[in-house]
Amino acid sequence: MNPKEITLKLCDWTLMITNVPSDLLPAEKVYDFYRIRWQIEIMFKQFKSILRLNKINTGNEHRLLCEVYGKLIAAVIISRIHSSLNIKLWNKKKREVSIEKFFKRIQERAFTIMTLLQMNFHEAIKFLEKTIKKCFGNCLKLIQRSRLSSLERLDSHCFHRFERIKPSQLFTLS
Repeated sequence: MNPKEITLKLCDWTLMITNVPSDLLPAEKVYDFYRIRWQIEIMFKQFKSILRLNKINTGNEHRLLCEVYGKLIAAVIISRIHSSLNIKLWNKKKREVSIEKFFKRIQERAFTIMTLLQMNFHEAIKFLEKTIKKCFGNCLKLIQRSRLSSLERLDSHCFHRFERIKPSQLFTLS
């Protein structure tokens, strides 16, 4: 079934509504910030998928909580390491680390990391540091020439305007 002409014309439109004053967020940048928000949704989807939050192996309430909390703690730790690496790489080379690839590389080594953590914390940290350096190159996002990445969009002039906002202003916007 072919879409109607009016339907195709409407596909050219994106309607965004915000209460942020235009002097703080120019209309042409609203879409960029929406895209950043969407990245958060994607990250949660990846957490759910990679950590298998929908696959719980027990019916016992206490074990269930331990498993869910353990997976969430792992997500926080891995995402914190990822964000630190991503910031450093972006500031040096304007490249990004894929969180999905990074999670998978750490997940492949999770049993070894847990075993080392039980035996010797310092050895576990050394192993983790070596692992990160070793697999880092395989975790880079591919450069897409057809469109800007989220960080490229954030790196635009609009983001720098937000650095001038005082923290107190964030709570007084209406």
